[in-house]
Amino acid sequence: MVISPFTRKHYVSHVPMDHTAIIKFVENRFIGPSAHLTNRDAAQPDLMDFFDFTNIPWATPPAAENVPVPPAVGSTCTADKMQ
Repeated sequence: MVISPFTRKHYVSHVPMDHTAIIKFVENRFIGPSAHLTNRDAAQPDLMDFFDFTNIPWATPPAAENVPVPPAVGSTCTADKMQ
């Protein structure tokens, strides 16, 4: 399972991979495609198909809802009652 604001919406990959694919992803994304630590991470599939860095859905975060606080909640916890 890949969770990120950059993941492709409703995407399912059927390619088997293990946790070493994460190392390969970091190497490819930040160092370059030829930078591999071992033969194991070089043999892993690329995780880039999970991501879409061009269409950022949360470039502007959604506005928070203005939820009113019930009066009983706000009046029960005051500084003079916490001593």
